[in-house]
Amino acid sequence: MGNEGKISAERDVLQAASSLLRDFYGHFVIDPEQTDRPDAAIDVSEPKKRIGIEITSVDDQKVKAYLNDEKSGKDITRQQLENFKRDGSYTTSARKKFDIDVHAKYIYKGQ
Repeated sequence: MGNEGKISAERDVLQAASSLLRDFYGHFVIDPEQTDRPDAAIDVSEPKKRIGIEITSVDDQKVKAYLNDEKSGKDITRQQLENFKRDGSYTTSARKKFDIDVHAKYIYKGQ
């Protein structure tokens, strides 16, 4: 899948998840300019926050295997969500880091 196709697929996933995101965060606006690192962003009205969203369901299997490993991160994620719900606080530190090897045929291969 080329880069434009991947972004389009990510936007479809974001639209499908919008009602759930609205239930969780309240009113928000999707930033149409945010398309990579993270894949999307929403601007939450109350409390006024910007939330980055990494959409992994359209990524290839190698990426998914790494990102879906939750053995060491469940407690951290749960605490981050509880903190945000309680007082709107959040961390800007990434829980995981993934470097992508951007070689000459990166977009062509759809990786």
